[in-house]
Amino acid sequence: MLTSQAREVYVSEISPKRAELARKLGALAVFDPRRDNLHVSLDELTEGKGVDIVFVCAGVPVVFQEAITLVRRGGQIVALGICGEPVEADFMTIVMNELSIKGGYCGYEEYPICLDYIAQGRIDVDSLVSDEIALKEIVEKGFEALIKPETDAVKILVKF
Repeated sequence: MLTSQAREVYVSEISPKRAELARKLGALAVFDPRRDNLHVSLDELTEGKGVDIVFVCAGVPVVFQEAITLVRRGGQIVALGICGEPVEADFMTIVMNELSIKGGYCGYEEYPICLDYIAQGRIDVDSLVSDEIALKEIVEKGFEALIKPETDAVKILVKF
């Protein structure tokens, strides 16, 4: 379980709308991986050490592979994105840099922390809801919308 609070948050995002939301919610820097070189940018920001934790939220093999090279020695990778195909991993780098890799699906350990943060007003949940849809639209406007890389959707609220 992750219980400490992040001091600095950097985000890699291709959607301009979601990138702006990341800035609004406090990201120190937001990068577009199609334009920005994450290795160079994060090297400058971390003085060559790498970041402590990388949360991989996209289900794209290259993103998982890149996370291994972005995290510092002894750092942690939390895989949240669901990839529909096998991902090749550089286990030599994982072992030599003593990296930890953790998967997460529903965040059962994190729910109590999140609910506490919401109750304290520390998380602006309203800004995360990008769309509201009816239950009958869940496939087309919900699931299918969220799997498109170019989507601006963040969280979709389903009304019953």
